This record gives sequence, structure tokens and C-alpha cells, in this order.
Amino acid sequence: MTEVKKIREDIAEVEKIKKDIAEVEKKMTEFEKIKKDIAEFEKEMTEVEKEMTEVEFEKEMTEVKKIREDIAEVEKIKKDIAEVEKKMVEKIRKDIVENEMAADIIKKDSEL
Repeated sequence: MTEVKKIREDIAEVEKIKKDIAEVEKKMTEFEKIKKDIAEFEKEMTEVEKEMTEVEFEKEMTEVKKIREDIAEVEKIKKDIAEVEKKMVEKIRKDIVENEMAADIIKKDSEL
């Protein structure tokens, strides 16, 4: 009878171990699903980071484009200023020549 009892205890122990193994396998399956979910999440986050990087890049490029436009506008203004300065210098020279001619005429007239 003791041997039968021992066999029954062994069988009960085996059944308990089987149950424990089934529980571990279930948890491993859950763990693998969680690992897969994490991998998918990381992949999605990588995509989001890439998209954000592209958005940031586009934003930076827009800013660069605006800066280039501003520089072009400044260069145009500098060119316009240089043109006005050139015309002013020409007018001043012309006025000086006219004044010198007028002074010469006045000087000649006063000598007469």
C-alpha cells in the first residue's frame, strides 16, 4: 500500500509539474507576444522619428530658403543704393563743372 501511495504521490507530482510547465509555456507565449508588440512599437517610433526628422528638415529648408530670399533682397537693395550713389556722384560732378563754368563766366564778366 505504501508503494501505491508513493506512485500516486509521484503521479500527483508529475501532474503538478505538467501544470507548472503549461503555465510557464503560457507565460512564455505572452512574453513572446509582448516582445513582438515592443518590436512593433519600436518600429513605429522609428518611423515617427523619421517623419519628424523629415518635418524638421523641411522646416529648416524653408528657413534657409527665406534667409536666401532675404539675402537676395539685401543684395538688390545694396545694388540700388550703389546705383543711386553713382547717379548722385555724377550729378555732383556735373554741378561742380557747371558752377566752375559759371564762376569762370562771372570772373570774365567782372574783368570786362
